[in-house]
Amino acid sequence: MRQLVKILDYFFLLRPIVLIPVWFFYLIGVYHAILLNKGKFDIMFFPNWQLIKGFLIVSIVGGTAYIINQIYDIETDKINRKLFLLSDGYISVKSSWIFVFVLYLLLFFLLYNQNFHVKLFTIALVILSFLYSAYPFHFKGRPFFDLFSNAFGNGFLNIGIGYCLYSHNIYNLLVISLPYIFMTGVVFLYTTIPDIEGDKKTGNITTGVYLGVDKTIILGLILLILSITFGIINKDIIALLPILLSLYFFIIVFYKKEVHYFLKAVRLCTASITLIVGILFPFFILIIIFIVLLSRLYYKRRFGIIYPKIFTKDRI
Repeated sequence: MRQLVKILDYFFLLRPIVLIPVWFFYLIGVYHAILLNKGKFDIMFFPNWQLIKGFLIVSIVGGTAYIINQIYDIETDKINRKLFLLSDGYISVKSSWIFVFVLYLLLFFLLYNQNFHVKLFTIALVILSFLYSAYPFHFKGRPFFDLFSNAFGNGFLNIGIGYCLYSHNIYNLLVISLPYIFMTGVVFLYTTIPDIEGDKKTGNITTGVYLGVDKTIILGLILLILSITFGIINKDIIALLPILLSLYFFIIVFYKKEVHYFLKAVRLCTASITLIVGILFPFFILIIIFIVLLSRLYYKRRFGIIYPKIFTKDRI
């Protein structure tokens, strides 16, 4: 029993709930590649080994990024009572680095037979993930670097890994990714606003801290317009629908600068795109259901808390 709990500790150190956006961006890339090539639609229902390997690649890159982030934020997490595995000593920092190293070895083997572009995008994402958390770079605490890391990392590189598994038309990838880059940018900006005061105390000068609430909202609306514009130009319903469904909350924050409106805009947009990708790839919904149920069981038994809490302001 203890051994199982320890295995689950390491599994949840990867923060699988927060990996959901990593997964749906990857699958969006896969979808656009097979749509362009007009073939392999069967893998949307019955994933082949290539699709599974890509899924493992983005999971390892995203998961190790979250581990590194927790390592560098361990003192802050102790103060804020968040992400207990490292901050409360369930897993040591040394063991966490060893786990990261082992996962990178696995990543190397998964990349061995992949094409050049998949390798390039994966390596770029690994480097960007390290720069995001590690000092002295610490992009997450630098204005506009944090925005770029999230928008480019998810909106282009994660999509690119999925896309390049089945297509090599890089120019087309650049066009396809534009609405997603801007969508990720506005979602990220809106998540920084509720954290402005906390980030000031911890010395993280995020884009939200640097610009302040009003200018951050304006920049967010500009990115929103760009996302909708390129979504229309590309005739991409997957990019347009999540934005349009949450458009009311994205706009209302311009007039009512209340935290719950920012969170509703972000959550509705994220939930919408997750559902859309789940309709396209039904196995994705099954994965999410499994992760959510396992997370609620694990966090309740391990820490006595309910996580994730659906449709609440709770965030850990």
